Amino acid sequence: MEKDRQHPQHESGSRVVLGVVLLFFGFLWLGKNLHFLPPRFYIHFFSWEVILMVIGLVLFFSRNNRSVGAVLLLVGGVFFLLDRLQVPLSGRDIFWPVVMIAGGLVLLIRMSGQARYHGQEGLAPGDYIDELSILGSNHKVITSQNFRGGRILSLMGGTKLDLRQAKLAPGTNVLEVVTLFGGVKLTVPPQWEVQPEVTSILGGFTDNRLPDPHTPKEPGKALVIKGVVILGGGEIMG
Repeated sequence: MEKDRQHPQHESGSRVVLGVVLLFFGFLWLGKNLHFLPPRFYIHFFSWEVILMVIGLVLFFSRNNRSVGAVLLLVGGVFFLLDRLQVPLSGRDIFWPVVMIAGGLVLLIRMSGQARYHGQEGLAPGDYIDELSILGSNHKVITSQNFRGGRILSLMGGTKLDLRQAKLAPGTNVLEVVTLFGGVKLTVPPQWEVQPEVTSILGGFTDNRLPDPHTPKEPGKALVIKGVVILGGGEIMG
């Protein structure tokens, strides 16, 4: 119960950060159009590097997306500094090192948060998933008869999960989905109650299931899909 009460606090905190960021950039944009400040001032704020860092900052202060937030802060910050310092390097010279650093950072952050799921009473292997795809793809069939959700992170990769042979655990189960330049495809049984709550930023997450009036939903069981899709895509299939 204590854990469930903590979710709204983290979500409201990230919304406050997002609101402050929108206000800040909104006033900057208005000032630019009204010519309140010199044009050079806005060069530092209206660039793709700054946009990445702002999105990363918002995600980092959210509860479930800190790893992606840290990656965006790192990538945006590195390219921002290189551009402002006018370092004579091409994108090819720094792209793959930055990708390797970002991948290592994601792994370390994710490992620090895995301990809370180990050793839980009644949690068997496969009941909780933790999928990570970096510059690659994963395709798995889940057969857990007490599926409780988990986490999926796709960083320039793809993940496909077939859940048609699995059964949901009683209550509300949460699956956290985060994609950055990647994609996720979930295939679920028609009797599952699935509630997508995914935020899309320059990407999309669609529910392509067709309603079947002849297949009733399982009472007392639900799968809530939360997370964020950035420059990528996600799909739910029946």
